[in-house]
Amino acid sequence: MADSKKIQSLTHHIVVKNMNFEDPILIAGAGGLLGSHLFEYLIAKGYRSVFAARREDCDLVDSENVRTFFDVRAPRYVFHCAGRVYGVGGSTNNKSKTFYENMMINTNVIHAAAVTGVKKNIGSR
Repeated sequence: MADSKKIQSLTHHIVVKNMNFEDPILIAGAGGLLGSHLFEYLIAKGYRSVFAARREDCDLVDSENVRTFFDVRAPRYVFHCAGRVYGVGGSTNNKSKTFYENMMINTNVIHAAAVTGVKKNIGSR
């Protein structure tokens, strides 16, 4: 419960003051701990165009996939909470792969946000 309260408090502080309730808002990594709470928080606050980029929605490691996703969905704001993990011990056993995939995820999300006119790209790292 304490972790949920901390996440809710953090979420309250990172929401952009000038966001309109109709603005398309992308949560990259909405299947994870922070992203899922942020998604629920924004919906509860009345934002009407919040959508997710979960692993099954868009492979964030693939630059063409990310660019197409951004072109089609046209987010105005991006909350970047995505990261590739392999579970307990998995990331340790896949150090190079974990590093590469997370570097590509960050690069692809930042680049797609820059070239598609995203107003604000907020990262969690």
